[in-house]
Amino acid sequence: MKKKKCCECGEEYLEGGSGGTAGTSSKFLPINNFLFGKGYLPICNYCIEKRIQRIYELNPETYWNFLDEFCQLLNIAFDPSLWEKLFKAHKYKTFIVYANMMRESESKKINWALTNQAFLALEKEKLLEEEIPELKEEKVRKLQKKWGENYCPEELVFLEDLYKGILNSQNVNGDLQIDNAKKICKISLLLDQRISAGGDFDKLLGSYDKLVKIADFTPKNARNSGDFDSVGELFSWLEKRGWMNKFYDNVTNDIVDNTIKNFQSYVRGLYVNENSIAEEIDRRLDALKQVSELENKYYDETEVDYDKFEIEGLKAPEEFLEDY
Repeated sequence: MKKKKCCECGEEYLEGGSGGTAGTSSKFLPINNFLFGKGYLPICNYCIEKRIQRIYELNPETYWNFLDEFCQLLNIAFDPSLWEKLFKAHKYKTFIVYANMMRESESKKINWALTNQAFLALEKEKLLEEEIPELKEEKVRKLQKKWGENYCPEELVFLEDLYKGILNSQNVNGDLQIDNAKKICKISLLLDQRISAGGDFDKLLGSYDKLVKIADFTPKNARNSGDFDSVGELFSWLEKRGWMNKFYDNVTNDIVDNTIKNFQSYVRGLYVNENSIAEEIDRRLDALKQVSELENKYYDETEVDYDKFEIEGLKAPEEFLEDY
């Protein structure tokens, strides 16, 4: 095997050997493209890993499109389902493993950017677990742990949706009400099954009605999850969406502001227009100022040893001492 220099990092690695498959000493992938003959990629496997990692971290919405274009260069098909399964195990080394698995396939031109965007949209709406088998199985396992293993996936979805609806519309507090809510969901499922089968459901309906009353899940106690119950909730909703309240100072907005302004104007008019009142106010202010100065003058104390006075005061005069 001969050595070849990577056009990106400049390092030299072995080329060839068993067709450059994963697990051999070759560090270059073979190109299954007639335009390049029976050659190898000019970029080493290490640089491929780094480039895929960089693209995935910078722009995850379009990296499927990049992978498809890379597969077209090698003339192999891009299968996103297989890619995601391998990616869980191999992370950024996935392309080396994937390329060797798909060597005999042929490339198909598809706009994977649109498919990738749909994939991310499902993930955002939390619907991805319905499309990927592994995630769907995990969801079923969690629901079976919560509701029991004797329910099929459709019944589990029914129970969970009804339970979430009760939590969103009723004031459910404490373990007892949570347990009542779950029992109501189970009885509701049995009712639907009994009605669909055309059987007698009177007893089940009576049990359902009694349990709803015991749990106090009534329209009277329902909470409006989609409405505003106070002005504070309205303002909180607005602020979460970027609204900022503007505060206006020195602007007359209501009758209180008008009343304050009237008082201020009236007092100012008395001081400016009535000479006797202005002089009386000035004299009063001067008098208060002089009183304050006198208080500061006579009450500014020097350092005094209060402990000394206390000790002398506790000493009793000799004439008051008693003989025992």
